[in-house]
Amino acid sequence: MGSLRLLYNAKIYQSSGKSITWMAFNSLTGYITTIGRENPPVMEFSESDRCDCSGKLVLPGLHESHLHVEKYGLFKSCLNLRNCHSVENFKERIKTYVAENPDRKWIFGIGWEQDIMGRYPTKDDIDEVHSTSPVVLLRVCGHVGVINGQALSLAGITNDSEDPPGGTFERYPPGHRDQGKPNGVLKETALDNVLLLIQETSVVKKRNIEMAVSDLVKNGVTSAHACEQHTWNEFCELVDEGKIPIRIFFSGYFHKRDPQNFPSAKEARGNRLSCDRVKLFVDGALGTRTAALSHTYCCSADNKGILHHSQDNLTHLIKESTGLGFRLEIHVIGDDAAENALDALKAAEVSPEKRPILTHCQILRADLLHRMKEQGVIANIQPQFVCTDSRWLPELLPPELMPYAYAWKSLLNEGIPCAGGSDAPVEPPLPLLGIYDAIFRQEVSRSLDNRKVFRPDECLSVQEAIDLYTKGGAYASMTEDHLGQLLPGYQADFIILDKDICSSPSDLLTSKVLETWVAGKRCYNSVEHEKDL
Repeated sequence: MGSLRLLYNAKIYQSSGKSITWMAFNSLTGYITTIGRENPPVMEFSESDRCDCSGKLVLPGLHESHLHVEKYGLFKSCLNLRNCHSVENFKERIKTYVAENPDRKWIFGIGWEQDIMGRYPTKDDIDEVHSTSPVVLLRVCGHVGVINGQALSLAGITNDSEDPPGGTFERYPPGHRDQGKPNGVLKETALDNVLLLIQETSVVKKRNIEMAVSDLVKNGVTSAHACEQHTWNEFCELVDEGKIPIRIFFSGYFHKRDPQNFPSAKEARGNRLSCDRVKLFVDGALGTRTAALSHTYCCSADNKGILHHSQDNLTHLIKESTGLGFRLEIHVIGDDAAENALDALKAAEVSPEKRPILTHCQILRADLLHRMKEQGVIANIQPQFVCTDSRWLPELLPPELMPYAYAWKSLLNEGIPCAGGSDAPVEPPLPLLGIYDAIFRQEVSRSLDNRKVFRPDECLSVQEAIDLYTKGGAYASMTEDHLGQLLPGYQADFIILDKDICSSPSDLLTSKVLETWVAGKRCYNSVEHEKDL
């Protein structure tokens, strides 16, 4: 049969619920030609051109609809500060990492959380164990960092430095020996100039991207919606070198763009890399109390978070970017941020046909859902955040805002298209885990014995959860006419799982991806991978 391939004896997922057991596809064009329920044409294909799935579940290729590919790769090689249970543990990890990496000019890490450690770390904590080279350590969300004295000096941050718009240089409190001086904690835009000082080389960026993509393929990701900064050239080179086996939908940071390393609207590199949208930020993060809320945080008498832009400036950025032909992906976590974004989209006359994306949408209101529907907004959500954030959210969020916290079901019921992602490296890029969290919404820990569910009325059905990472991702990338489903005329992007998670969704916690296929070609086989190990 030449380029034609047959997949049979399978349980091929259909969002409609229709039973399909086989499909034929063209490995040259990548398109599915035929599907069926009974009588697969096995004898029309040679043994090498057919794949017996032995009754295994086949899903459409998974979309990871929001992550930072290069930064996830960087996270795999930098100082890992996840689950530091105390400031002492934080300092010990720094000390160990420095000893193991004596040649690094900058020490970079990510993953700490002040709620777990008991307090925010400061420059004194870092200088106590390492003061001879600059150190930059980001909180798990990436919206707050702490740096040491060397990094403060190199960044030109002094006692007289004023807070930048949309950010703050935190200072030692009254009574401290250095009261009023910067304590090394930088929030939101105050981090920008520091991070510019530690730009990696192109070689390092490409290595980071390759490491990240390798993980994505193993996790069943066939399309990654990548929010990136200064990496377009590196992605292009890797595509040319044949090292990007999946589809990359690139979303560049518009306000931090480098003209020498930034795509034009709708620029593409073959069928693996394209860019039709840019990323804007409106507010910060909940865990750092910088997400912009309409009410004050429970832990503060006057803090409502931080808006990165004035309303006029945000509208200007939207007009500028859409004028260049880009679609929009806008970071909004708090309800005030969502309102600001919707106001700016309306003022800039962004029509529903442009499908603007609001990413995160963690705290909303009923009126905002109505407006999102009217303005044609896509909600890009992160179901994995529920388990992580539920341990501190009730103590942080005012009760007036709790009814629309992480309101995934409400979004769907309103008719708002939704896509699912992890925000890696904030959460690991594991779509199967995201599907699990969308269904079960367990508080604090994922366990079949855990009966604590955060807002059970917002749990999704199995079909709704899978569609977040398939049909929803395709709609967000405006590729729903050929991606996100396994139908004739669609691309043969699919994965084969070892367990039937549709019949037993609790198996999502342990299910493994056996094979990943993109455009009718297998790019991951778990058996071959294990042999290589």
